[in-house]
Amino acid sequence: MRRRGLGVGAIHRQQQTEAKYKEKSAEIAKEQLTKLSQQMEVFREKLQEFAIKHKKDIRKDPNFRRAFQTMCANVGVDPLHSSSNFWTKMLGVGDIYYELAVQVIEICIALNHQTGGVMPIDELYSRLIRSRKASSKSEADIAIDDIVRAIEKISALGSGIQVIKCKDTYLVYSLSREVDLDQNEVIKLAQEYDGRITAIQLIDKLKWSINKSEKVLNNLTMEGIVWVDVPKPEADKIYWFPGLFKRI
Repeated sequence: MRRRGLGVGAIHRQQQTEAKYKEKSAEIAKEQLTKLSQQMEVFREKLQEFAIKHKKDIRKDPNFRRAFQTMCANVGVDPLHSSSNFWTKMLGVGDIYYELAVQVIEICIALNHQTGGVMPIDELYSRLIRSRKASSKSEADIAIDDIVRAIEKISALGSGIQVIKCKDTYLVYSLSREVDLDQNEVIKLAQEYDGRITAIQLIDKLKWSINKSEKVLNNLTMEGIVWVDVPKPEADKIYWFPGLFKRI
């Protein structure tokens, strides 16, 4: 015996039921979103109260400041977003990074003829500390994390300053143009060899062909990022990144 399909009335009732479920689901979702927004707003207010209470620690202590930045990120607050927002007006947090960014640019430009536009962040940090102590420009202590944040802010403006993660440290680029992916790999590898590299090492470590290795190294040389040393006529060329020398 053949089964009869659903009648028009049954189909209509089913559609009405589904519509009610969708309506109720949307209502619940809206309520949950409203509650979540209210909770986030309360948390932001508490965060502001915390910031006012610990204003001095946030400005002066880099570790405290890093923890505070993490708290802000968790609720979608960026203390550096605008120079006219609450955080900058009340805490001067943004001012710390704007001031630091200017100092980073000054040091990088002054040293470009020595570094070729590539410098370990530790070296930049030590020079910043000496510069800030000498000029007494700021009472705030700084950490490597502060430098990274400052550079990330100014790099978005096309300043020519970049910070690149390199294993457990960072390299700072201050170049007229962005390096390509191949050049970046060479710089990172050179960092592991005290700032020097050869075509043979690129072939061995990166599995490149001799033609590609020499082409990338030649481009870096023409751009003034590396220096070339030929110890003997028959020896392999050694390409040095002056900014990665341990002596600098």
